[in-house]
Amino acid sequence: MSEMINKYVEIKVDEKSKVLTVKFLDRIPLDDFKKAVQFEYDMIGRHKLQKAFIDLRLMPVYPAGATELIKEEWFPKVISLGLKSIAFVQPQSVIAKLSMTSAHKEDTKSPVTMNHFGNAEEALAWLKSL
Repeated sequence: MSEMINKYVEIKVDEKSKVLTVKFLDRIPLDDFKKAVQFEYDMIGRHKLQKAFIDLRLMPVYPAGATELIKEEWFPKVISLGLKSIAFVQPQSVIAKLSMTSAHKEDTKSPVTMNHFGNAEEALAWLKSL
């Protein structure tokens, strides 16, 4: 199975472009967020993916505890699995942007290149250019 779809998130692997695509559909409880993250690890490892497109426009903020999980577990794990580039599409809300930008704060020594975008088209074009 190369996709996870539920009321909170759609996670798919674009086989043609070798990109993990993640689209959050609403506010997500932490337990469901953890399940989504685990599925992401599985897909990155199984398909040897180096690029990820993460659309956060419909998620108002990360659930409590997710920021720490992203910083302390998610980034180190996806790096160890070989992910090299991540395009985040941010929501319009200033509060949501601040929450998410804080969670995605890049370590200057990180081998992952990240970029934040206001729309999906720019994010996908950036990933394609790499």
